[in-house]
Amino acid sequence: SMQRLSKAIETGNNIEILEHITEKGKALQGIGDEIKIAAIALAKEAQQAAQKNSPPPFLPALKELNLQLEKFKPQFNEGKILYLFKEGVLTLIDLDTKKQSKTKLNFPPQYVGSCMCDNLLYFAGGGNGGGGELKTAYAYTIQRDLSVEEKKLSDMNFPKTATTLAMIDRNFLFSLGGYLEVPKAFCEKYDTKNNKWSNIPSLNEPKYWFGVVTQQNKYIYCFEGYYSTQEKAVEVYDAIANSPWEVVAFSFSPHTAFGVSGQYSSFIEIKHDEYLLFNAGECYTCDLKLRKIAKTSIQLDKTTYSNQTSPVFSNSRVCLPSFEAPKYYVI
Repeated sequence: SMQRLSKAIETGNNIEILEHITEKGKALQGIGDEIKIAAIALAKEAQQAAQKNSPPPFLPALKELNLQLEKFKPQFNEGKILYLFKEGVLTLIDLDTKKQSKTKLNFPPQYVGSCMCDNLLYFAGGGNGGGGELKTAYAYTIQRDLSVEEKKLSDMNFPKTATTLAMIDRNFLFSLGGYLEVPKAFCEKYDTKNNKWSNIPSLNEPKYWFGVVTQQNKYIYCFEGYYSTQEKAVEVYDAIANSPWEVVAFSFSPHTAFGVSGQYSSFIEIKHDEYLLFNAGECYTCDLKLRKIAKTSIQLDKTTYSNQTSPVFSNSRVCLPSFEAPKYYVI
């Protein structure tokens, strides 16, 4: 481990340095500016030390980074909280302590979009399946005792059911596609600091219940979906440039149609740019760099949920909720 850090310092590889000191970068994903500033300062000191060919004098910066990480620690679940939303009830499971909590949420239980980022859980839209689509959106802060603090967000610009939610930089929540009497292509972005929704470019075709993956806190990938005609194709959006959605080709082996992330399928990152997709009781690998999706031999237990949840990956195992207790699958 220290050899890897020393080599990164010698080559001035700031990304490698940050990955090393923040457990593969997880601590930097979408948290406070104070931590980012401390980490950048550490990387700069390490780079300067490498250029001078002297021992790295970054201990003061490392100490400051640790202080900031400790300060912000209550804000993220460190990938150990499993959630399941079913029939209007939110179930939270702490995989370390095995403690569980159940909370009745204050909105219709059907066809709602969901997304988890650190210890923040977002829900938006929904309805009863026969009209009455909603604009409402909520954020729930998960506390260490698994209680939740509800915050009603401003209404979306459009009512919708079956919308897919995605998070970029912890500050921007995206509502993508959905259903309003017919499938819709419209998309919008929520600014957590200003409590405001704004429209962004629409998808290339109307659809709902599709899989979604975010990459580098910049790109959003949407995988097929209901009423999609783009077989073996994926749409990608640059959230920083706010450019139009681009259709890119993926290879599928074998081909399958994916439902919505958080509704009928779930993605989880296991390596850089490599994900696992759980869909309809089966598991697929997804490589964003090679643009390839392939079926694995992993079969989900019939009691396991892959909808309205977010898998947890740790120690080469993926955990998903089930009727009885969390189920682990070895990767």
